[in-house]
Amino acid sequence: MLLLFFLLLFFPKNVVCQGSDPTGGDFNFNGFLYTSGSANLNSNGLFRLTNSQTQTSGQVFYSFPLRFKDSANGTVSSFSTTFVFAIVSRYGTDKGHGLAFFLSPTRDFSN
Repeated sequence: MLLLFFLLLFFPKNVVCQGSDPTGGDFNFNGFLYTSGSANLNSNGLFRLTNSQTQTSGQVFYSFPLRFKDSANGTVSSFSTTFVFAIVSRYGTDKGHGLAFFLSPTRDFSN
């Protein structure tokens, strides 16, 4: 399975979330994304989340925490994101490929 993931993720132009965004909302990859598993960034600027081995997975995380709730007044922030991805299967009959967008308090999924 070849999974290419062109990412415009977690840095929308009109973010309302509180947090430190060193990119200013621009998509210029300079280390603000964290990869794990078999994920890597190729020379075309695309994230490849898997490799040629079977049963692999990869993840790309935004490296800086975002605060979605203001503890002082309890208001919850909103955000939007846009991304483009392609799932390219080695064989036309392969099943089970996918993509998940999620929010998590940690990047540690070892347990």
